[in-house]
Amino acid sequence: MLSTADNKIYSIQFNSYCSGFVKQIPLCVQFCLQAFDHGGKGYITEAELTDILQNAFGMNHVDVHNLFIQVDQDKDGKIKYGIYMFIH
Repeated sequence: MLSTADNKIYSIQFNSYCSGFVKQIPLCVQFCLQAFDHGGKGYITEAELTDILQNAFGMNHVDVHNLFIQVDQDKDGKIKYGIYMFIH
């Protein structure tokens, strides 16, 4: 939720927030991954990605797993979000 100077409170769902960044995909991806990086490790695990995508978009575990193995480029079980800062 966001409180503004006029004391109105606004809220926005996570998936709506991220969809507003379509033109800035690299920054959005980094933000989304960083927001769910438990402990500030610099990467997210498959369990964390599952939590994100099931809650935000209702994706099932099998689809999340298939996405994860495609994105985990070095196959170490981690998606490092820092690399998305430099993709344009």
